[in-house]
Amino acid sequence: MRNKINSFKLWLLTLAITIFLLWLSLFAFNLTWLVKPEQSLVKNSVKLKKYLNKTILDGLFYDNRFIEKNFLLINTAQDFNIGKLEEPDSINQILPIVDRQKLSKLFNWLEGNKDRYRFAVCDVRFINKGIDSLGDKALQKSINRLLQDETPKIIFAGQFEQNKVAESIFNELNDASVLGNTNYVEKNDLDFLDYSLVSEGVSSKSLPLLLYEKSYKTKSSDGRLLKIEGLDGPMGLIKLNDTIGNTIRMWNNFVPEMLFSNDDISSLLSYESSPDKNYSEIAFMRLGRAVDSDCINLDDFCLHEKDRIIFIGAFGDWHNDKHDTIYGQTDGSVILLNIYQSILNTRSYFTPFFLVILFVVFFLISMDIVFSDVFKSFLFKLLYCVFFFWVPIMILGGLSILSPVFKKPAEAFENWIKEERHYFILIVTAVIANFWFNKVINIFVLIFVVYLLHRIFNYFLKDNQEKTNTIV
Repeated sequence: MRNKINSFKLWLLTLAITIFLLWLSLFAFNLTWLVKPEQSLVKNSVKLKKYLNKTILDGLFYDNRFIEKNFLLINTAQDFNIGKLEEPDSINQILPIVDRQKLSKLFNWLEGNKDRYRFAVCDVRFINKGIDSLGDKALQKSINRLLQDETPKIIFAGQFEQNKVAESIFNELNDASVLGNTNYVEKNDLDFLDYSLVSEGVSSKSLPLLLYEKSYKTKSSDGRLLKIEGLDGPMGLIKLNDTIGNTIRMWNNFVPEMLFSNDDISSLLSYESSPDKNYSEIAFMRLGRAVDSDCINLDDFCLHEKDRIIFIGAFGDWHNDKHDTIYGQTDGSVILLNIYQSILNTRSYFTPFFLVILFVVFFLISMDIVFSDVFKSFLFKLLYCVFFFWVPIMILGGLSILSPVFKKPAEAFENWIKEERHYFILIVTAVIANFWFNKVINIFVLIFVVYLLHRIFNYFLKDNQEKTNTIV
């Protein structure tokens, strides 16, 4: 045993396996390969955070009033006309098109009152003509005026595929410099959503990232620690300044945490339902109400709340901007708001401490693989104390005192943990990574790889022992 522990080659092999597992967890697999149990982990983690944040640990994970503190949401869903979908196979299909006369009035107000809001976002795409040609002409003039500035105070939603934007009927909105990408990667068979702040081969950044850059006057760049070609997937990092000017790195690909659901957004206080006009609590305004009486309502609101981002999008019913996610069908605008919140939330940032935790965990597992049962007792003690497996053991132990029926299951469970210790360490690490560091690890892939490595090393160990016994 001592010779085995003192073998430099075995320790070098342990380090090599550790680095391989670290690479595997961060680089090798796309997030959309997650299986149902891992998706449940993400979903339940968000539910737990929301519950703790609202009831016990107020504001620990995020600001409950993030939306009303930062945004005024202009809802276009209830102000629309009916138009025809202009595609070859959609002769009889109709769709709701935002009332472009009202939207034109809103844009005119934005152009003339730039000191009354922080920034503006329009999550409405104009790929079909409206039913009223006069509305289209008025809207085009308004958009043209908004974008005449050297640094426009508004960005629009665009969808890019292979660096080509889905063309708008307004030429001004075919310029990638004023567009934020809202293209989502959806896997309907898994009911899953994978999001990239910056997509490879796409000239425009995602709309939430572009909004962050414009709002806080910063620029993002490639933040990878190892700039190896082709390794910009889940491990991809982007570098930018935080809200107080410090340089930070963020994960590029991630599963958005829907801390604010469709129902949460719909329950926010609207301008129309606030007779006392408690402006700091108001987060909603209907498009039609915003532009009534030459925008007097928007004038009134922005007189009191000048540092809001005006977000124009569709919320609730009566619109088709909905996406399948692991949280159920979610409004596109709600997804964008949650991603913007993730950018501002420091837990989404890359931290060296996270890599240190992963390295230590994978090093312990690699020790267990290479040295077989040499560190069995040590790893079980570590599992028992640090990874909280005293909790289920204590519960089963307590039940066995109450009834002898539980005695054998308690002993079997403890023996199971001793034999399968490395898998428990991986599972607990995945839970911690997701809950605290907002990073999803493909745990089932890692478990499969660790299982294979164990089988291979056990085979060679058994073979060597048989040869040794034969020689003796």
